[in-house]
Amino acid sequence: SPVDARGVLVMTSGVHAREFAPVEVVLRYAESLAAGYGQDADITAVLDHTVLHLVPQSNPDSRRIADLNRPDRQPRKNQNGRNGCPVPAYLGTDLNRNFAFKHGGQGSSDQPCAITYRGVGPASEPETRALQGLSSAVFSGRGGGRAAAADVDTDADADADADAPFRPVNDDTGGMY
Repeated sequence: SPVDARGVLVMTSGVHAREFAPVEVVLRYAESLAAGYGQDADITAVLDHTVLHLVPQSNPDSRRIADLNRPDRQPRKNQNGRNGCPVPAYLGTDLNRNFAFKHGGQGSSDQPCAITYRGVGPASEPETRALQGLSSAVFSGRGGGRAAAADVDTDADADADADAPFRPVNDDTGGMY
């Protein structure tokens, strides 16, 4: 299929580097796709009709800290020492709360030493900017990304609220958009 006609999937993991399992899931998924192409009809169909962008490790500096099991550092946040926290164990920004979409919302903190510190501003961290840039590039011209896959007619209230497919659903408030 031509690339522009194929579906798109962007899968990221490792934003909180201390969470090892999601990274492994993405890596195992990639391995299964590579091994199954041409061997498994479902995998072959997925790869023939979908452009995949897999980012298994979104926070590499903190992953190194997590791998070393350093008690003096917090591997949930990135290791940016310019965030204003004087305590080395709590320096950095929680990348999951640094994305521009709904920056500063519920569950984030404006206190630099807090575990959920959202950063000095929306997308202030290089890791966040890289992921947002990837998503923007991948979904550019595709009707708004996630909304392009939603069929307005499947929502019983779609006529009453035409913007419904363009808003995140309740369980999407903590991630990247």
